[in-house]
Amino acid sequence: MSKNLVLLTCLCAFLGVMAWDASLYLDAVPGNSITQVVVELSSKSKLVPAFIGFLFGFLMAHFFDDSKQGEIK
Repeated sequence: MSKNLVLLTCLCAFLGVMAWDASLYLDAVPGNSITQVVVELSSKSKLVPAFIGFLFGFLMAHFFDDSKQGEIK
């Protein structure tokens, strides 16, 4: 798969989740958007924001990774 296709796929997935969350937020059912569910679960268990922070921290580390695929340092 080419780099451009991977980038396009990631962008489409991100925009799709954002659009889905916005549509859930604007419908008539209260508390069913991704954002509202995460906020509610976070108030019940501190593990939820800790896990989300860990996940985003793990993903953020890729910005600082300068190794090449297949290369062993």
